Amino acid sequence: MKVKYLPFVAVLVTLASHSWAKDWTKDEQELLEWEESCLAALEFDAWADCFHEDFVGWGMGYPAPQTKPERASLAADSFERTDVELMLFKPLSVQMYGNTAVINYVVTFKIVNKKTEEVAIETSMWTDVCMKDGGKWHWIADHGSPASDD
Repeated sequence: MKVKYLPFVAVLVTLASHSWAKDWTKDEQELLEWEESCLAALEFDAWADCFHEDFVGWGMGYPAPQTKPERASLAADSFERTDVELMLFKPLSVQMYGNTAVINYVVTFKIVNKKTEEVAIETSMWTDVCMKDGGKWHWIADHGSPASDD
């Protein structure tokens, strides 16, 4: 999955994530910037590096939680087949407890199939549990579900 940012798209992402939300503390802002960079990762390895080695999470559409290697295996194909042309990240809440944090957010991706050029808009809701380990944030657990069409 490759993200192509145009200057105006970067502004939209920034506005979407900050204009209506509460005033984030410096620590919350740092965490949200890390989260946004992971969601918008251009390369598979950069995205996979956001996961802690002990990660277990329940991604969308899977019958059971996955470990980091399982999630990476499932996502690798998507990075090969698709490009992301737009991402809108809207954080809803952040709770921080020392080196652990919980982020609730909504994210929308415009995804283009590289072969067919078919475009899909996908909006989903997530709860991510993050842990700062060795001075760096990582996802340790998550749960995602598609946003309702209603």
